[in-house]
Amino acid sequence: MPIAQTKYIDIQSAVGGVPAVSQRELIGRVFTSNYLVPVDTVIEFGGGASVALDSVAKYFGITSKEYEFASRYFAFESKRGLRPKKIGFARYVSEDVPASVIGGKGVSLTALKSIINGTLELNIDGSQEEITGLNLSTAESLTGVASAISSAITSGAVVCEYDETNGRFVLETVATGDDHTLSVANTDVALALDMVTNAIISDGANQKSALQCVSGLAQISNNFFSFAFLDDLAIGDITAIAEWTHIQDVRYLFSLTVDPLTAETIANAVKDYDGVALTLDIYNENAGFMPMSAISAIDYTRPNSALDMMYQQFAGVQPSVADTETAEKYDALRINYYGATQQAGQQIAFYQDGVLQGSITSMGVFANEAWLKDRIFTTLLDLRLALDSLPASQTGKSLVLNVMADTIELAKYNGVIQSGKTLTSTQKASITEITGDEDAWMAVQSAGYWLTADVEEYLDNGVQKYKVKYLLVYGKGDSINFIDGSDILI
Repeated sequence: MPIAQTKYIDIQSAVGGVPAVSQRELIGRVFTSNYLVPVDTVIEFGGGASVALDSVAKYFGITSKEYEFASRYFAFESKRGLRPKKIGFARYVSEDVPASVIGGKGVSLTALKSIINGTLELNIDGSQEEITGLNLSTAESLTGVASAISSAITSGAVVCEYDETNGRFVLETVATGDDHTLSVANTDVALALDMVTNAIISDGANQKSALQCVSGLAQISNNFFSFAFLDDLAIGDITAIAEWTHIQDVRYLFSLTVDPLTAETIANAVKDYDGVALTLDIYNENAGFMPMSAISAIDYTRPNSALDMMYQQFAGVQPSVADTETAEKYDALRINYYGATQQAGQQIAFYQDGVLQGSITSMGVFANEAWLKDRIFTTLLDLRLALDSLPASQTGKSLVLNVMADTIELAKYNGVIQSGKTLTSTQKASITEITGDEDAWMAVQSAGYWLTADVEEYLDNGVQKYKVKYLLVYGKGDSINFIDGSDILI
C-alpha cells in the first residue's frame, strides 16, 4: 500500500457556525397531580397535533383530565392552518408521595398465571430484597395478582396494586417523602408486569407548593412558555405564582381559568403582575387552554406570523359571555372570555380581548417579546460557543451586532417588530430619554428599531472582565382591536 498522504499534509475537516443551542419552544406545560408523571420530570408529547394527542391518549388514557385538556389544546387551528405541535406535562406534588415503579398497559392475566416459581428483585432505598418462589397460577384477576405479590413482600416496605383505571400494575413504597427510592431488576415477574421496558419510575417526594413545582421544573427544563394547572389552586398559590411569573421578565405566561365566583377576587390579587392571563369559564372546561394553544401554534419563521389573541376562534368552545353588560364587567377586570355576538341571526363567537394583567397588556405582544428575547439569547450563545474568543474591541461589538441583525430582520419579517408606526410625542420623548439620541425615534418609526452596543469593563468578584452591553428599542407589533367608522350620506 502507498504511504498515507497524512504523512505529508494532514487537512482536518470541520463544520463551522453550526448552531449548538436549541431555541426554547413556546409550547404549553400542564401541571397535574397524576402519579403517572414522575416527580421532578417533564414529559413532552410532540410530532404534530394528531401524533402528540394520540401519545397523550396512550399514556394517560382517553378518560383522563390530561387527555381532555390536550384534546382541546391540539384542536386549535390558526387562520393560517397551523396547529400546536407539542405539549408538556409536569408533576404538581400536592402531598407527600411514595417512590413507585409503574408498569405498562395491557398486561396479560394468562401470562402472569403461568408463573409458578417466579422471582421479583426490589431495590428499596438502596437495599435489596429478593422475593422467590412466587406462584401466581391461582390468581383469578389482575387485582388478585397484585394482592399475591404484596403478600410475598415480607419486609412490608413495598405494596403492589393494580390500577384498573389506567390498566397498569404499580409497586410503591409504604413510606412517603424525599428519602425514598424504588427500582426493580430484570426478572420474570418484572417482565410479566411490564416493569422493565415500559416502566415509569418516580422517586418519593415531600409535598411542594405550586410555586416550588413551577420554578423547580423551569430550572430542569425551560422548554415552555405558557403553563396551567389541572388542580384548583388556593389564592395564595395563585398570587405567589403570578409574582414569580412577573419576576421572570417576559419569559413565561401563567394561564389561569376563573369562574364567576372567583374572577374578581383573583383579578384584584394579580392585577399588578406581568404575564398573567385570566380566562373566564362558566362550563368548568378549563378555558385557560385557549391562549396556550394559540400561542404554541405560532411559526415565527413565516411572514406576518405574530399573533393577536383577539378574534381567535376555537372549535367546540361554548361562549361564556353573550351580552354587553357582562362583557364590560370582565373587560374592566382584564379577564378574557370566549364571547358571542350575532350577525343576521347567526351567532359568532371568538376569544376576547387577548389581554394580560400587569403593565404589558397585549397577550400577543408579550409572546412576541418572549420569542425575540429567547432568539437573541440563543444566537448570541451560539456565537460564544462557536468562537475561541470574542474580542473586547470594535470587532467583538460588530460580531454581536451582526448576529442580532439577523434576528431583527426575522422579527420584522414575522411582524414582531413593526416599522412605519406613527409615534406619539410621549413615545418620541421616551425613546430620546432611553437612548440619549435625539434622532433615535426616527429610526424606530421608519425602520422599526434602534440598536447600539458598547464594550464595557466590569469587575466580577474582583476579577476584571469585559462585556458587550446592547440597547434595542423597537416598535412592537400592535394589532387593531376595534374599527370605528362613519357612513355619511349626502
